[in-house]
Amino acid sequence: MVHDDALALTAPDRDDAGMTAAPEDPDRARPAASRHRSLPPPVVAGAAAVVQGVLARGAGSTSSSRAAAGGLVVGALMLMGASAATLHRERTTISPHDLSGATTLVRAGPFGRSRNPIYLGIAGLLLARAVDRRSWAALLPVGLFVLVMDRTQIPAEEEALRSRFGAEYEEYLRAVPRWWGRGWRTRRGGQGRPVSCPSSAAAAAKKTS
Repeated sequence: MVHDDALALTAPDRDDAGMTAAPEDPDRARPAASRHRSLPPPVVAGAAAVVQGVLARGAGSTSSSRAAAGGLVVGALMLMGASAATLHRERTTISPHDLSGATTLVRAGPFGRSRNPIYLGIAGLLLARAVDRRSWAALLPVGLFVLVMDRTQIPAEEEALRSRFGAEYEEYLRAVPRWWGRGWRTRRGGQGRPVSCPSSAAAAAKKTS
C-alpha cells in the first residue's frame, strides 16, 4: 500500500475543483534581493568616462602625468585580473545581477582585502584618466561612480548575500571592508578566514553543476 504522504509528494497540486494548479514561476520564487535591477556597472563606468571627456576638454597630458596614469592603469588591471582569475578558479559567476544561484563564498585572493575589488579597479581606471589629463574636474565622475556603486549596486548585492548566507556573510562584512583596508582578520582562537562577495562583480556565487 502506498502511503498518503507519498502521494502528496508526487501528485501535482490541485485546487478545490480538482484542477491542476499552475507551476510556480521560479523567478517569483527567488528572493527579491537576488533579482535586483540596476544599471550594469560597466554602463555606469562608461557614462562616467564620457563625462570625464567633456569636463577635461582642452586639458593636455605630460610625460609625468602619462607615467603616473600608466602606473594606475597597470595596478587597476592587475587587481581586476587577479579578482577575475580568483572567481574563475573557484568556478564562480562574475555577474552581480542574479545571485540566486550562489552556493558558496570565495575565501581567497583580493577579496580578502576588499569586498568589491573589481569595482575598485574600475574606479582606478577612471582615476588614471583624470591624472593623465591633469584635470581636477575629471575627478568628479570618479567620485560619482564610487557613490553610485556604494549607494545602489553594492547594497543590493549585500542584501542578497546576507539573506542567502546569514551569519557567515555577516562575519565577512565585519572582517573585510567594502572598498579597501585591512582584511584577513584573525578569528577568536583561530586563523583569519577571508571571504568574498561576487563582483563584483561583490560576492561570488559558485555555479551549481
